[in-house]
Amino acid sequence: MRPLARKIVLTQGVIILLVFGVSLFTWWQMIDASNRAERLQAEYHLGTNLEQLVAEMRDIGLSRAFYFLGKKGGDKDLTRLQESFYLSLERIAHTIDELALQSGPRADLAGLVDILRRRLDEYQLMVGQQELAFLRSEDLTYQRSDTRASELRQDMLERTRDHRRERQAAMTREINALGQRADRAAGLALGFCGVALVVGLLAAYGLTRSIHRPVRDMRAATEAISRGEFDRRIPVHSRDELGELALAFNEMAARLQELDELKVGFVSMVSHDLKTPLTSMKEAVEMLSEGVGGDLTVRQKRLLTIASESLDRLGRYVQGILDLGRIEGGHIQLVREPLSLTAIVKEQVSLAEARCQEVGVDLRCALEQDLPPLEGDRFRLAQVVNNLLDNAIKFTPREGRIEVRTGVQPWDDDLGIYLEVSDSGIGIAARDLRHIFEKFYQAPTDSRGKVRGAGLGLAIVRHLVEAHSGRVTVESVPGRGTTFRVHFPAARRQAGDQVLAG
Repeated sequence: MRPLARKIVLTQGVIILLVFGVSLFTWWQMIDASNRAERLQAEYHLGTNLEQLVAEMRDIGLSRAFYFLGKKGGDKDLTRLQESFYLSLERIAHTIDELALQSGPRADLAGLVDILRRRLDEYQLMVGQQELAFLRSEDLTYQRSDTRASELRQDMLERTRDHRRERQAAMTREINALGQRADRAAGLALGFCGVALVVGLLAAYGLTRSIHRPVRDMRAATEAISRGEFDRRIPVHSRDELGELALAFNEMAARLQELDELKVGFVSMVSHDLKTPLTSMKEAVEMLSEGVGGDLTVRQKRLLTIASESLDRLGRYVQGILDLGRIEGGHIQLVREPLSLTAIVKEQVSLAEARCQEVGVDLRCALEQDLPPLEGDRFRLAQVVNNLLDNAIKFTPREGRIEVRTGVQPWDDDLGIYLEVSDSGIGIAARDLRHIFEKFYQAPTDSRGKVRGAGLGLAIVRHLVEAHSGRVTVESVPGRGTTFRVHFPAARRQAGDQVLAG
């Protein structure tokens, strides 16, 4: 069995055993309580029969007395008195028989039944002798029989009463013991349930945590890989299937990182090698445009203009690749100084106005003049603004609108400033927003005939903003436009000079 499956089965087995143990203990207590209840019921019936026997012994004494008094007084209704007396004798004999059935293996009750039977037989014999002596007028025999019959009845009555008191005391003790046992069983059951609950929760928590933590780490690492962070690794916490999956993921990430480094190195090398030829080609085109090679026709001038624009665009791509490579490699040093974000934005907006007019886009500004100073690198901050404006112009249709704003905002517990660039362009789909700042990523949207970029501008923006201890966010509604918002802490919250890192 695999380790993870064994862990799950073991946890489930512990929980099942705990539930079975609590159920078995409860069943055992219920069986014990049922047995004790049956014994108490038997004791109750025994006590009832003993009470009945005591009452019948009192009745037989009165019946015998009335019977012989009636004989002496010449009572004509002796039949009724005789029937009552002998009926009482039958009831006593029947009750003694019931006690004999209830005695079972109990020696004390069996001994009492044996004595009561002998005493009842002797009592009946004395009553017969008493009646015979009465008929023969033998007063001395009558008196002796009467005395002995009274002694026998009194002996049976006292023995029955003693045993009844013993049984009542035993039943009281049994009830008290049952109550104590019930309390103890309830406490033990509650304790077992508590222990089972705690152990079950701990086992379930341990199993859940052992599964959830690797899955959570894997999810976070997968999201990081999807953002291009190929140096992300998953810590291996176990040797089960999840641990094996983490190792396989780390191997995949290492391979992707190696391929990405090869790609970046190759692109940087090619871009660097292209820079010098592009510069030479640019200079050659400019010289030809100036007529160094002779007079040019209108068609030749137009072709040279197209070539110059294409070389400029290609040069920007090459420069962007080189900049991004240096940023990710940590080879750019920020030259920090107190700056006005509004002044930098004004400068870049003035440079972008001509292009906006050319493509028929309305560029508007709402800039706060009294912003707190921002400590940063002038050139890199200008690059951030320029890249955002360039992105907005690229994806805003003719007669569209671009708005640029700056202002003050809270930053944690202090003061911060922001730059906002909004456009009424084609927008970005929600599924693409999370990838928009990744290098070489281009959202699959229709640029309506405009030139697409290389997917480097926004990646450079994110790196440069984070290098200034800031953050950049984006909101977009497809078909209605996009808003990029850059947040910076005020100058007093900035750290000292730092090396830009990817």
